[in-house]
Amino acid sequence: MTDDTNTPLELTSFCVRGEPISYADAIRGKFAPINVGDPWGPPWSTTWFRVRGRVPEHGAGQRVIACFDLGFDGPTGFTCEALAWKDGKPWRGVDPNHRWLPIDGPEVDFYLEAAANPRATEAGPEPAPSMLALRRSPEPAFVLRQAELAIRDSIEEGVSEVRLDPSHHITAVGHAHIDTAWEWPVREAKRKVARSWSTQLALMDEHPDYVFAASQPAQYAWMKETYPDIYRRIKDKVATGQWEPVGAMWVEADCNLPSGESLVRQLLQGKRLFMKEFGYETKILWLPDVFGYPGNLPQLISEAGCAFFLTQKLSWNDTNKPAHHTFIWEGIDGTRIFTHFPPADTYNGSFKPEEVARSISNFKDGHSSHRSLYLFGWGDGGGGPQSDDRVSAPTRRGDRTRRRFLRGRCGRSQRPDDLGRRAVFRAAPRHVHEPVADEAAESPGPASASRGGDVVGGCRRRISVDRADFAVADAAPQPVPRHPARLEH
Repeated sequence: MTDDTNTPLELTSFCVRGEPISYADAIRGKFAPINVGDPWGPPWSTTWFRVRGRVPEHGAGQRVIACFDLGFDGPTGFTCEALAWKDGKPWRGVDPNHRWLPIDGPEVDFYLEAAANPRATEAGPEPAPSMLALRRSPEPAFVLRQAELAIRDSIEEGVSEVRLDPSHHITAVGHAHIDTAWEWPVREAKRKVARSWSTQLALMDEHPDYVFAASQPAQYAWMKETYPDIYRRIKDKVATGQWEPVGAMWVEADCNLPSGESLVRQLLQGKRLFMKEFGYETKILWLPDVFGYPGNLPQLISEAGCAFFLTQKLSWNDTNKPAHHTFIWEGIDGTRIFTHFPPADTYNGSFKPEEVARSISNFKDGHSSHRSLYLFGWGDGGGGPQSDDRVSAPTRRGDRTRRRFLRGRCGRSQRPDDLGRRAVFRAAPRHVHEPVADEAAESPGPASASRGGDVVGGCRRRISVDRADFAVADAAPQPVPRHPARLEH
């Protein structure tokens, strides 16, 4: 549909300075008209937009969408973002990567809770603007650029010309890493989670084969307390297998500064919430965005009842990059943990064919394994994967590429290898890189005779993820191992 046939929406707005207010309080606010081209949102304020309109006759029977540009300037996660509310409930996020909302009737009437989040100054000449001082600034930080109805064109599923190695299997899983604390207030971290997770829940409703993985039990606790409708829907999706709780730790914790006792409590509280709320014991420590790890972490992982460890940030090291992607990490006490670094070197994958191809070519352990994990989706408030990612995922001509998660057993140690001492691992000579050899990949398993049974956490169940097969733990609840002075108060 061309721009001249789009239909403008009618907007009114109500600005809230200071802490956010509830939906019930917001809809009783004093709303004033606002038009495309008007400024809005002093830094760190919240503007509630009421959005109204009517689908024109030429849109009948078409896929009508409401399109927005709230003034998206700056990188993803560091600009304005909004949560759409419909019928009094959180609906979907609106951000630079998710700019439209589906309209399913002739009348349009919903609200946008828009956060005017300024970009923090990380480098440059002094004096840098004070983020605290910006809270008192009266000047609007953004300009409303678009608010209109349009017809969404159908997207044809294409075949990428990028050739992928058919011997390598990738498990692709939706992901939206969100820093619990970084360049925004904690209250904003909570709203970022609500925006991204509501978007992903909507995608799950539209695509029953889609699976999304989310860590950090603390963020689940936020949703339970502040967004009960989102939390209820998460529990429903966990039960159906579309939502995969991962992580084990309460947050994706820094592991360099905290004491062993602190890390133990991270594991205790994190696993306890998942088991209490979902009847589910996660078996993987999931820390993609953490900068370093102590030599006793394998012991803590094992004693907490986990068998796997995933991280990725070490690939950004500018000095001594890790030598492997799939290996056994041996701790200072001899405890050994199956470890994987996603070879795409990102936890915010775009699913561009070139990026997926690099994930294969960059894999450093092809001589002993032919499986890897690929995390795709926008993080830090970027909303996670987009619906279009489903059609941009590359496939091989004549057959879809089957992607499966790591299923292996440790082989013989090839050589001791210090995992790095410069702001990476607090390593000791006992740490061993031990590339993992695959088991017989094509032998049928109980999960699926045609595609094999893939293992995460010891249990088998196949769930289709876009172009992937993703096996998730589906065990009955198991108690956290009881080790005095380790996991008990």
